[in-house]
Amino acid sequence: MTGVRREISEMSREGWGKPLLRLMDQAAREDGVWIRDLSAGDTVTVVTRNTRYELRILDPERQLVRATSDGKYVTEPTELCIQGSSLTGTGTMVRTGWVAVGYRLLLGADLLLSETREVHLNGIKILPGPAGPVH
Repeated sequence: MTGVRREISEMSREGWGKPLLRLMDQAAREDGVWIRDLSAGDTVTVVTRNTRYELRILDPERQLVRATSDGKYVTEPTELCIQGSSLTGTGTMVRTGWVAVGYRLLLGADLLLSETREVHLNGIKILPGPAGPVH
């Protein structure tokens, strides 16, 4: 699926404490959309608890989007940078350029969305994916 991958560099693990490594490892096991893997003109829809955000990709390398929503914080088309998904939920540790279910997306300098529930790419729901087998 375009824009979805799982990876974490082993070299990036040096110097991190165990709690942060656990957060990084957990995120590495999650499916997500990498904005840099998309094309200008693609639309990522992020559905949170109360709001639906439409993020039209303007520049995937810079993670620049034109955002609209049906909520109260983005009330008109606005150019924003997708910072990424907060691994801590507070915006203090962000997986840059990554959008995933179960994480809070940081847009612009300070718009931390509520937890992402669904992600659509060009009108097709891609996350969460179908449930896997029960072990």
